[in-house]
Amino acid sequence: MTRQGNIARWMVMAVLVVPIMLYLYLRFGADHKFDRVPFQYEITTNGDSAIRRLPVFSMVSTDGDTITDEDLKGNICFIMFASGEPDPENKVMVMHGLLKRLYDNVEWDRGVNLRLVTFHTGDSTAQFATFADTLGVGEGWLFLSGNPQATQAVGEAAGITAFTWDTTSTAPVETYSVVLVDKEGRFRSLYGNGMDWGNERKMEEDYITLMRLEYPEELEK
Repeated sequence: MTRQGNIARWMVMAVLVVPIMLYLYLRFGADHKFDRVPFQYEITTNGDSAIRRLPVFSMVSTDGDTITDEDLKGNICFIMFASGEPDPENKVMVMHGLLKRLYDNVEWDRGVNLRLVTFHTGDSTAQFATFADTLGVGEGWLFLSGNPQATQAVGEAAGITAFTWDTTSTAPVETYSVVLVDKEGRFRSLYGNGMDWGNERKMEEDYITLMRLEYPEELEK
């Protein structure tokens, strides 16, 4: 009877203790780096996207700094476009909000170089600066203006339809496309609708996959 009682007590302790130990290991002991989403091996959505590159450009940030294509190299970038003009439906604001959340989700690894870059497609740089201030973005996000030809060239190089179907129009381009660019300045993926919740998850997955496949040394810092 005593032997059976001891066995029963050990079984009860195991049932109570094992889940607690497993929780503590998963919560504090396991390394969760870049394991937030499923691993994907393929990130290019266009067969030639990996051979398209950022064109040479020189623009000015809202902080007054001159930024060139060379300044972006060495960083993984998500590039988007905005005119900064009134947006009654707040579509552009929503898109930028989703990208900001993506940035926050991966910022926990300080060794990773990630930049969000918005190119100005409108006429008023003051309005564009106000737009950036309204978003309240900080370090890691660049708002570039002052060179419409460069913005057009980047949009065309990325294969965004809004920049290629009518190159003679002078109206500000409004597009919700987002482009993923690797550290060498190569376009790796084009997301047709940056406001889509599914695309937000896909962008984060692609970023993590790109880090795992091509920049594993960054994960060891």
